Amino acid sequence: MLSAEALTKLPVILTYVLILGLFWLRFHRQLSCFHLCLAFGVLVAQAIMISISLLVSHQARYTQWLWVLHEEWNIPATFASTQLAWVGGCALILAIYDRQRPGVLRWYWLLFGLLFLFLGLDEFIALHESIPRWERTYALLGAAVVFFTLYVASQVSQRERFCLFGMLAGLAISVLGAFVLNLVPTQCEGFSFIRFRGCLQFYVWEEVLEFIGIWLVLVSVLATLARISTRNTLRVRNLVMSFPGIWLLILIGNSLTPRLEFPLFATPTNVQYSEGVSLIGYRIVDSTRSDASKITAVLYTTARQDAYWEKGFSLHLVDQANQTPLAWKNEWNDRQHSLWFLGAQYTPLYRQRVVVRIPTDFPSNRAFWLILALWEKSGGEFMNLPILSSELQQLSETQIVLREFVIREESVVAWPADALAYRFANGFVLRGAALPESARPGERLAIAMSWEAAAADEQDWVQFLHFVHEESGALWNHDQPPLGARMPTRLWYEGLRDTEIWEVVLPAELAPGRYAVYTGLYRLSDLARLPVQDSAGMMVADARALLGHLTIAER
Repeated sequence: MLSAEALTKLPVILTYVLILGLFWLRFHRQLSCFHLCLAFGVLVAQAIMISISLLVSHQARYTQWLWVLHEEWNIPATFASTQLAWVGGCALILAIYDRQRPGVLRWYWLLFGLLFLFLGLDEFIALHESIPRWERTYALLGAAVVFFTLYVASQVSQRERFCLFGMLAGLAISVLGAFVLNLVPTQCEGFSFIRFRGCLQFYVWEEVLEFIGIWLVLVSVLATLARISTRNTLRVRNLVMSFPGIWLLILIGNSLTPRLEFPLFATPTNVQYSEGVSLIGYRIVDSTRSDASKITAVLYTTARQDAYWEKGFSLHLVDQANQTPLAWKNEWNDRQHSLWFLGAQYTPLYRQRVVVRIPTDFPSNRAFWLILALWEKSGGEFMNLPILSSELQQLSETQIVLREFVIREESVVAWPADALAYRFANGFVLRGAALPESARPGERLAIAMSWEAAAADEQDWVQFLHFVHEESGALWNHDQPPLGARMPTRLWYEGLRDTEIWEVVLPAELAPGRYAVYTGLYRLSDLARLPVQDSAGMMVADARALLGHLTIAER
């Protein structure tokens, strides 16, 4: 019985033999010696790379990642990106130097070249992940390319038409690998009348078809380029030869961009995780208004290349008052900033974007934490990595607080014309306090406190209620944040208008009689009271504003 590994390799070998034969029969007469050597060299490089990939499938984890075909940001991914970009570069050269052709043809090669440069970037950086419904967008782009190519084919000679049809055939083969084979379920132990040991690695066939398809597109463009014979021939050849090197420098530059971004945009920090991973900075991109649809955390981490494998990040939006997570996102780590040719022990600076979508029914005017955890997949399980040290607030041994925030309430509360107006020195205004006329000892009072903020304040203030017996002068007090635990004053924003229902439980031993009820704010850090003015602009004595009177009846 054959093994699944052998059944995987055999079609790959046969495919390359077939393609090589067809290439020699159909294309070698279309190409100059220079372009023929380029096309043959790329095909040989593909075959060598795929052979190594199949041979290292059981090697060390880093080596396996470095060569495996279906991984990202490694040698095959770099090769695929360069091959796509090479097609784009040759097409742009055609648009620039083929000046004797009609304008529509030059426009065709210009747009074709820009498209393949974008695809080259997308292959390495995964730009499509930021495009909503990217599959539909790419399908429309593919249809446009086919339509435009067929139109151009009707306007050119038979030889050029052959090259354009070769491009379409290459694109069809690539799409077959990228989309069709990707949908085929894994087959293990055999199917129909074929039996084998293990599971077929369809991803190998998928990637091979993508490589060969784009190679066929490249050969078709080179065949078109080969007919340009002008005084710029040497310059054209130099550009064609140098473009892969230029593209590799672009990819290396992309890998180094976090080192340039970090000092300009990141908030430095130092969070040390186990296994040598460090969070050295972060940047939060969001809007705290109620129409915000997402919060984006850009994380800057360092780790050895071989230690950054099978890891990911989790962001949670957690309600501070009840510790309930209301939105979250898990994201595998982005290793595109690795420089794989520097070895497993090289320590890059990585940039990771994690986007948390905020539900439309997300509550406003509540304090939330943006919590980060780093996890790894080990033995089929996902486990959070412990934090060894942190400059940021920790909620647990595996979670840190990146930031606290509030979603603003956009609806405007209209205060009555005769609303209470005690104005505090920091811009807070007490607009209302609904006291009952009477109560009994041990009862629960529901008091509506209405607040407005004419300015933001980053300090924590606590509101007090003083119940002062008018006959004896005895005082009983109740303290809490003005809007409760759901929204500390350090998060209040300019324009805030909100009401909190206080639940005040009166002591069972509270003496009956008439009480004057006062309120005010004091700073949590040093207990200093905040000066306050009444509606007439007069300073209130002792920074204590009178709310009204309350009669405590006999029990």
